Amino acid sequence: MTTSVYHYIYNNPICSVFCNVYFSHPGKVCMSYLQHMLFSLYISKRLLVGSIHALVHAFYPDSYITSSSDLVEELSREMSAKGCK
Repeated sequence: MTTSVYHYIYNNPICSVFCNVYFSHPGKVCMSYLQHMLFSLYISKRLLVGSIHALVHAFYPDSYITSSSDLVEELSREMSAKGCK
């Protein structure tokens, strides 16, 4: 998205209220909208895979024994490293 299009969208009167209410979170965590979206999609993918591992573990307890706790620790580290410092 070019700067002029981005500027137009966020300075549009209709968007000014809507965008401030629904799109203020990325700025609060020191990320652009795109950075936040990509990181959120990455977390979503990791959680989906983790969910599948947990489902398999439920039926076959000897598989993916530490995958859920490992995932929680990894995501916690990654989320702490992103955004505002």
